[in-house]
Amino acid sequence: MYYLMVLVLLFLAELFYFRVADRCNIIDKPNERSSHTKVTLRGGGIIFYFGALAYFLTSGFEYPWFLLALTLVTFISFVDDIKSTGQMTRLL
Repeated sequence: MYYLMVLVLLFLAELFYFRVADRCNIIDKPNERSSHTKVTLRGGGIIFYFGALAYFLTSGFEYPWFLLALTLVTFISFVDDIKSTGQMTRLL
């Protein structure tokens, strides 16, 4: 039952994020290198971080260094989705 609740909450959070991203114009307009042909919302992967965070909160923070690394990767990726960052920043 717990997993079903987490699934529903994450799904609702993703729908909420899509509304926020649409209002804040966090979109990707396709160009010749794009694999999509229509305007696409960016940053939807943030929900995976919240799923992992739910696990860490309920498991007693078994792997704190993994959570720290995941937080840094999520932050850099989300900033890159909002405003394109340079290659060196993403490589960091």
